[in-house]
Amino acid sequence: MPDPGQPGDPKPKNDDWLVRRIQDVERDVREFKQALGAQTGFTFVDGKIMSATFDGSLEHPAAAGTSGVGMGGPDDTIVVNNMVIRGQIIGDDALTNPVDGTAADGLVTGTLSGTALFTTKTITPPSGFTEALVIAVATGGMTATAAGNGYLQVAAFIDGTGPTISSWCINGLAVSTTSSYAAHLTGLSGSFTVQGAAATTGVCQAGAGNIRVSSIVTFLR
Repeated sequence: MPDPGQPGDPKPKNDDWLVRRIQDVERDVREFKQALGAQTGFTFVDGKIMSATFDGSLEHPAAAGTSGVGMGGPDDTIVVNNMVIRGQIIGDDALTNPVDGTAADGLVTGTLSGTALFTTKTITPPSGFTEALVIAVATGGMTATAAGNGYLQVAAFIDGTGPTISSWCINGLAVSTTSSYAAHLTGLSGSFTVQGAAATTGVCQAGAGNIRVSSIVTFLR
């Protein structure tokens, strides 16, 4: 004769069958957890899953321990030591090399005039990188002629934008000055430029002018 509440017994005699069924389900869950734990080495306690080697606590990040894997706790914490994420989920390159960088340096010498003398470095982001933190420093110098005093003007540009700094050059003497600029470039899909530029309102001795640009670039994905 089937148990009350089972197919074939459309009219249970009382509610005992429901209590028995709940007890059966609870027993099945306990046995499943025990069997799964025996096969995998994990334990299942109060909504937490922990490997046999887990020596920490899921109650607070500062007590995460030093070995094993744990999941759960009041904040749904996940604690792991080593994680392998297969490709096409989060790219392996993004995890292995989330940041890249380069440095650029250029120098041009010549005779400064009212037309700027430029040194330009073209920088190409590595594949997969779309942002860059860029610092550029431009240093220029000149020696004025005996009666050629005037301003030495030096600019640092990142992709065409940057400040100009001026210094007064006395007749027959040399002067140098520096301009710097920093920028966060986003949405990169190709190369950008870093430039140093120098010009003068005075008169530079022949070949006695120069402009140098130095840049550090950090690429982000």
